[in-house]
Amino acid sequence: MKDDTRPCLKDTEPNNDKILKDYAECIAKREKFVKYDVTVAKITKKGDGYLATPYEIDIKGATADGEKEVNLFVKNIIANDTFGGFFSIKEAYNRECYFYKELSKIFSQLQEGKVPKGDKLNMVKGYEESTSEAIIMDNATKKGYKTLNRMEVVAPLKFIELALEQLAKIHGLGFVIHEEMPEYFNDNIAIKEFPMIFNEEWKKIARSAINITVKNLNPVPRKKAEGFVPKILSKLEEYYRDKSSIRTLCHGDFRVMNLLMKEINGEVTEVIPIDYQIIYYGCPATDVLYLLYGSTDLNLRKQHYKRLINLYYDTLSRFLKYFEIDVKDVYPRKEFDAAIERRSEFGLMMALYFYPLFFAPDDDVPE
Repeated sequence: MKDDTRPCLKDTEPNNDKILKDYAECIAKREKFVKYDVTVAKITKKGDGYLATPYEIDIKGATADGEKEVNLFVKNIIANDTFGGFFSIKEAYNRECYFYKELSKIFSQLQEGKVPKGDKLNMVKGYEESTSEAIIMDNATKKGYKTLNRMEVVAPLKFIELALEQLAKIHGLGFVIHEEMPEYFNDNIAIKEFPMIFNEEWKKIARSAINITVKNLNPVPRKKAEGFVPKILSKLEEYYRDKSSIRTLCHGDFRVMNLLMKEINGEVTEVIPIDYQIIYYGCPATDVLYLLYGSTDLNLRKQHYKRLINLYYDTLSRFLKYFEIDVKDVYPRKEFDAAIERRSEFGLMMALYFYPLFFAPDDDVPE
């Protein structure tokens, strides 16, 4: 056991196991530990994240009020800063750090006293010690939450329903900030474009990933998909850069691997969105379709697609009422339906693009 006398850290300090312990000691000090032990363990599971080396940190000890334990999950930035110049890992960490250190607090303040506890946006607690190199959060797995396996891309219906309700609340809070804090919204959210640069290197990698997917299709859909590939490379950027649709804060990577869940007797009872590394100002319909086509199968969509679309919009409408905002004033149903219709092919595009990453053997997934 040790007494905590260490100062808290700066963003500029090096990033290694010793520094992770120093992060923990800063948190131990703020959590009023008198004596404590810190253990750091690298999570060695492969294939579930491309931008981070994950760690678990446990702080166990005594406070003036008795024994206490704090369990942390840390995403430590990987060494490479960019993927071929089309995506900055540093920028991804900056955005997630912004979410957990600032935006999540605004979300909590806005909901306090207005939204019943059981109807608030679910969020994992983030810590002030997070930096552009390490995102520090509560370790939700210690509270019974888990993620679906990367190979379990097709999620249960209940999971999708709960996820869409959470997504509607993220979008809803974006609309609320725009209405109640317009200057803040314009200075901090409206400036965030989709962080991907659709350059030649991206096109090369995208074309390779799509071709892998196409080759594994049956002959008839394969022939149709082959003619669709050139359109994907030109249209994806158009969808993400679209300024003609109503826009708000979007998650950007809303799929099963970026949602924690809790089960009771085999039934999904709660989901928590995580991984806010690609948050941007864009069309909310894009997030909706990204989830529905990236996390469900054709059979589920045939049976439940319209109902799920309605569930999202009804949740958005109901949630905004807590803030005395009529959904018709910020996102009329006809505008939402039109955005969904204009992006009808977006889901197929993303499926063809991402499936090689979803289903690649763990040893083939990039670190």
